[in-house]
Amino acid sequence: MVGLDPELLAAHGEWVRSSGQAGRRLVLPRAELKGARLAGAELSGADFSPSDLSGVDFDGAVLRGADLGGCWLLDAGLSGADLSGAELGGAHMWRSDLTGADLTGALLYKTEFQEARLVGASLRASFCARTDFTRSDLTGADLSQAYLLATNFLHTVLDGVDLTDADVAALILDDERFDVSRVSGMRGTIGCLGDPVVIIGDGPERRSTIDDLIRTLNRRGASITTWPKGTAPPKQPWRWRPEGFPFGQ
Repeated sequence: MVGLDPELLAAHGEWVRSSGQAGRRLVLPRAELKGARLAGAELSGADFSPSDLSGVDFDGAVLRGADLGGCWLLDAGLSGADLSGAELGGAHMWRSDLTGADLTGALLYKTEFQEARLVGASLRASFCARTDFTRSDLTGADLSQAYLLATNFLHTVLDGVDLTDADVAALILDDERFDVSRVSGMRGTIGCLGDPVVIIGDGPERRSTIDDLIRTLNRRGASITTWPKGTAPPKQPWRWRPEGFPFGQ
């Protein structure tokens, strides 16, 4: 089995427990850890950017505030992992399993989640600008208060997704089953590459148009518009932008 040097993990654990006063932070830029077994490891604040972590088993690992920006995490196991506040900008997460993972407040700028599994994951208050969820499964995921600027939901499973108070700007849909049951307070703009869209969570499931979807969202407490073809969508600020956060103005 591939893994990290136990002495490095022990030193990092001490660094975490002492709030940086003892031990040594784990900093492994460009590490080759493909297929490593790190399930349940304490890796809060570790810096792996940018490394190849494809196939790594991070199930149940604690990665709070870790820097995984630009890392390759193809087919990685992150089920139940704590990634709250983690830096994942530009990370390649294709086909990774993040079932039940905690990505609350994570920085997901241009993160690629194609064909990933995020069932029941928390992305509450996460920064998802230009994030790509193409063909991913977001069943039951929490995207409340998330910033979804030009976020790609092409062919994405959105059953039971919580979009309460999410800020969307040019959210991209195509061939969706869009759940409108938890959208109160959602604001912004949505574009669709083509009708129909399947509306669920508002009476019997129905195939309809993007215009009907927008009317339904607004009737259920959202404030959503679209934009004419050939024009740029209006800017949408992030109402939940943390103090000092460099993006989302």
